[in-house]
Amino acid sequence: RFLMTSGNHAATLLPLVEEMLTATGWRTGQLDGIAVSVGPGSFTGLRVGLSVAKGLAWTAGCAVVAVPTLEALAHAAELHDGSVAALLDARKGELYAAIFRFDGDRCGRQTADALVRPDELIAQLPRPCAIIGDASERYGAWLQERLGSAVQVLPFPEHGPRGGIVARLGWQRLSAGSQTSPADLEPIYIRPPEAAVRFG
Repeated sequence: RFLMTSGNHAATLLPLVEEMLTATGWRTGQLDGIAVSVGPGSFTGLRVGLSVAKGLAWTAGCAVVAVPTLEALAHAAELHDGSVAALLDARKGELYAAIFRFDGDRCGRQTADALVRPDELIAQLPRPCAIIGDASERYGAWLQERLGSAVQVLPFPEHGPRGGIVARLGWQRLSAGSQTSPADLEPIYIRPPEAAVRFG
């Protein structure tokens, strides 16, 4: 199921899960694993997603698989051969960024997830490169202005994150023996939460 919402994720996520289980005729106890996007991204969104994934995994007694958000985002451009920069707007004039390279059906990570300023990003981008992620809405025109035809900005509404991609990458990891205990599952924040900065 895919739902674009800017409202309360905690109120929409569980009903979507229930709807999916009802549609398939499955019970939580029949699940082999639960894949969840672990960040970087919105602190609240990550906490809601991980809390739901952990709760369901404990209830179902199944594995939980962590999928990095920027990797899942990059796979929304997997029909694009070559370099892809997955970019999320981290606010405060910064971006969450990682660069991947697609060669046919293979995807190779070129950089670790990082928090960068736009000018730092320009120095790191391979040429040519496709840009994907919500940061394209704020920085896409700016990048195009500076790099011209060396970058292709993919429109975010058509190339946004998809739960189906997280599920597929999670299944690949689970099949390869990669899983995490619900108790050990942690979000990837990169930037410390603001409360930790203010009061830490």
